[in-house]
Amino acid sequence: MKKTKEPKVFIDTSLILFALERRLDLFEAIDEALGKSYRAIIPEEVISELKRLSQNKHGLATVALEFLKKNKEKYDVIRSAIQKPVDEILLELAAEQDGIVATADNRLARRARRIKLSVLMPWKSRRKLILLCL
Repeated sequence: MKKTKEPKVFIDTSLILFALERRLDLFEAIDEALGKSYRAIIPEEVISELKRLSQNKHGLATVALEFLKKNKEKYDVIRSAIQKPVDEILLELAAEQDGIVATADNRLARRARRIKLSVLMPWKSRRKLILLCL
């Protein structure tokens, strides 16, 4: 029997902030959307972006950092060797590892779909996530 490997879900800053704004548990929403086990991955650059936002008095970014700290067993942090903007890093990592891009940013979602990546993003109701596959 062939064992299927867990999909890797690369989480963007926008989805973390979106989930907190809507009072959604990010990881429960991903569980519900995928319906199977997965490996959540947050690039270190996403965490750095949240730290920068929190220093600029972005209150939700501070809450996001606390949320991630409390839930650190639910995701892996990876460091990219790529020195590019966060969106580029997410796209490249997801493409290299046949992963899913999880974002609330429509522009990033369109770019991911253009390069044939699956995307996990908020659905119209804004209370759950939907997986767009190719």
